[in-house]
Amino acid sequence: MVATAAAGPALAAPASATAWPASPQVDSPYGLDFHGDVLYVAQRSTGISTVTADGTATPIVQGTEDVMGIAVAPNGDIYFTLDSGPDVRRIDATDLAANPAAYKSAGWMARTTVVATLPISGTLGLERADDGTLYVTDYYTRQLYRVSNGVTTPLLSDPHRFWGMDLTADGDLYATDDQTYELYRIDAADLAAGAITDGDLTDLGEANGTCGLAFFGDGNTYYESDCGGMQKLALVPSDGGDQSGGGTPIDTPVDTPDTSTPDTSTPDTSTPGTSTPGTSTPVTDPPVTQPAPVTQPAPVTQPAPVTQPAPVTQPAPASGRAAKASVAPGQVQTITGEGFLPGERVHGVLHSTPVDLGWATADANGVATFTVTLPAGFEPGAHSVTMQGETSGLVVTADFTVADTPAAAGSSHGLAYTGAAVSVPLVGGVLLLGGGAALTLVARRRAQQG
Repeated sequence: MVATAAAGPALAAPASATAWPASPQVDSPYGLDFHGDVLYVAQRSTGISTVTADGTATPIVQGTEDVMGIAVAPNGDIYFTLDSGPDVRRIDATDLAANPAAYKSAGWMARTTVVATLPISGTLGLERADDGTLYVTDYYTRQLYRVSNGVTTPLLSDPHRFWGMDLTADGDLYATDDQTYELYRIDAADLAAGAITDGDLTDLGEANGTCGLAFFGDGNTYYESDCGGMQKLALVPSDGGDQSGGGTPIDTPVDTPDTSTPDTSTPDTSTPGTSTPGTSTPVTDPPVTQPAPVTQPAPVTQPAPVTQPAPVTQPAPASGRAAKASVAPGQVQTITGEGFLPGERVHGVLHSTPVDLGWATADANGVATFTVTLPAGFEPGAHSVTMQGETSGLVVTADFTVADTPAAAGSSHGLAYTGAAVSVPLVGGVLLLGGGAALTLVARRRAQQG
């Protein structure tokens, strides 16, 4: 974040990017934020590190937690988000300075404070204005939220999966889109209005990475992370001087002096319209007008044959069902959602404590299926699974009860296993099975492309 007006010792990002390395070497870089001459880097499954202009990276928080977004306040407090969590947390700068070793042990999270809890389960990007306003993005709803004075407000009228974000000195918000791989700018006035449409977004071209974004003080040069590395880039100005086009890699200083040789030719000092005495003026023959070429008639285009539309397969009525009304720990539960678009990806979340079930694909009849094995010791009582279509936006819910003991499990509704299911090992206390194979879910994030 580049500091704007605020009560407190706000520190601007470095004014020049020249001295900074093209690609700082930091493992698993996600969220980025400048605080004075220090770059803070969130690292998935690693912690948080600082980077200085000479490229030196220093771990300040070490752990296995998946730190995603990061923002540093003017007083040095560090705000961060964790993958698949609804909270924004804060590290007190004074406590970090007084107890650095405590933040490099397994219990460091207990020293942090929850400052906001959002109605989401897939936090991605985080940015903080100097007045304390937070901007948070969500993977699943593809929404940008503003949190101010305890009130959470969705800002986007059209979904974008924003991830890396940074506020510049003029109050504009820059954001990378994890779906389109584009870099966008939201002007300060539109951001303050509280309702952002696609027409308010300025597309600056392709983003080289989408996980993190941090601008230098010149407002033109920035670091971008792709979850595996960082790169220093610069916006490409258009003819009108505005910022447009994708980022250009920076390997040399941006401000290169002009070393070209000045024009030393003698200027023409003659007076227009006059002739030199003693010289003849050449006679110029009038140009000969050539006849216009003969235009051949355009060939006649035959109309294309009429293609009859393929019959439309109507999805089943929207509903969600559990194969068993009651299931005991250690047993298999099959959850079915109907009414989705054929071939659509469907995301499932187990409640009450949210557990990400991953994605299933709806079959030709619009039916998506999740098969879940509940481990021993799973919390008894009422539970539900919400399923949301990625394209249609349809949400259906299936309710069931987890019994106290295996002997108390109820009978099946008799639903046959249909559709697709995800296959991952134990995730948040739930074992998902499917197709006789097991795959380890490392992250929601799809692999970055070159």
